[in-house]
Amino acid sequence: RFLVFLAALPCLAGCLYFLFHYYVVYRPALQFEGQTVEVTGRLTGKISESENADYFIIRPDCIMMREKEYKLAGNIVVYFEKGSLDIPVGSAVKCRGKVFEDTDSDDLRINVRLTRRQFLSMYAETGIKTGEPRPYDIYVLTQAARDKIQAVYDHTYSTELSSFLQGLTLGQKENMDDSVYYSFKVSGVS
Repeated sequence: RFLVFLAALPCLAGCLYFLFHYYVVYRPALQFEGQTVEVTGRLTGKISESENADYFIIRPDCIMMREKEYKLAGNIVVYFEKGSLDIPVGSAVKCRGKVFEDTDSDDLRINVRLTRRQFLSMYAETGIKTGEPRPYDIYVLTQAARDKIQAVYDHTYSTELSSFLQGLTLGQKENMDDSVYYSFKVSGVS
């Protein structure tokens, strides 16, 4: 019985972790959906570039909605018009825009969103840099490492293989061949 109890502990801990984040972090974040808010925080990463938008991850310090300040434990994915924001990772930023729940086809499952700690997305109308990156900021170091790995892949391998390796190792799936990405998604490996 004791061994069964020990085997059940990780499952119980996982369930408690999920419930805690669902009710304490995820549910409160949904109150912002559809609202125009002002987010102040730190730009922790640039996800990718698409044809008409750049999008970044911001770890918010506070969210202002209707002149009231809120705290949020998760990250916000912020979409900017292509080329409108050229701010280095690690910088303090302030942006304003309309928030929506992230319902990207890859992020439909709540547990995936909880794991990534990215619960909301925002279309930014404005964005400004309010502070410089701190030296030795973990976000700056990880983004620099990602950029360096990406450059090595681009220089060493063909475009197809480079985009495949970036998707596999860095999570940048935007340039992956659609058929390869679909195969990974259908098989559940993604």
